[in-house]
Amino acid sequence: MGARFKSSRAAFLRNNEAFMDMVTGHMAIDIERGLKSTSGMPVKTGRMKASARSFRNSKGNHRVEINSEYAATQEAGVRKTGKGAPTQRFKNYTTAGTGAGFFMRAINAVKGRRASYIEEAARALNL
Repeated sequence: MGARFKSSRAAFLRNNEAFMDMVTGHMAIDIERGLKSTSGMPVKTGRMKASARSFRNSKGNHRVEINSEYAATQEAGVRKTGKGAPTQRFKNYTTAGTGAGFFMRAINAVKGRRASYIEEAARALNL
């Protein structure tokens, strides 16, 4: 008598896509929250902080962006002093406790908890 094998590849791939989408989605949302609350993003008028958002590019791919023309300058902490001139580091920020590297701080805080995102998604999908 022969043995039968039923492939569950399609179900596995569906579960894997849902798993990855859930993990990266929750991480993106928490990076956005971190940017707006604990990362030390410079705040003068609040426009840059208000423009931070996370969204889904496609299934399993999420993006966090700050839609402000000076966000990259603030993240780097340097600016050009004029055409052809060297860059100059910011000496102080308008709000205490804020400064350069705020985006990387938000990312690193979430990266440090990546195991918990994986466990949460596995429980939610019964994996």
